[in-house]
Amino acid sequence: MKTFKDSAASIGHQTKILIVELVCSVEERVKRNVSEHRLNKKSSKRNIKWSQKDLENQILTHRIDSNEEDIRRFKADGFIRIDNTNLSARDTAKMIIEQFDL
Repeated sequence: MKTFKDSAASIGHQTKILIVELVCSVEERVKRNVSEHRLNKKSSKRNIKWSQKDLENQILTHRIDSNEEDIRRFKADGFIRIDNTNLSARDTAKMIIEQFDL
C-alpha cells in the first residue's frame, strides 16, 4: 500500500506528512450535523433526515476513529488526535500549531 509520503516522494518532493485527527462525542457530532454553519457549507447535510440517518449508520457500521494500525500505515512524521468536543476552532488550531511547531 502506497502512503502519502511515498506518493509525494515519487514525484520528487521532500514532504513532511502531519496528521490531525479531530474527534468529538457522538452527541456533539449530532449537534454539529445540523448547525447553521454545516448546513451552509455542506449541501449533502441539508437533507437533515438523510444526514441524521447516515450519521447513525456510520456510527453503527464503521469505526469512526483511527487506531494504532491506521496511524502506522500512514508513516506520518507527526500525528495528533484532538477531542474538540468542547474546544473552539481557534483553540484547536492553536493546539495543532504548538504540537507541530508550525
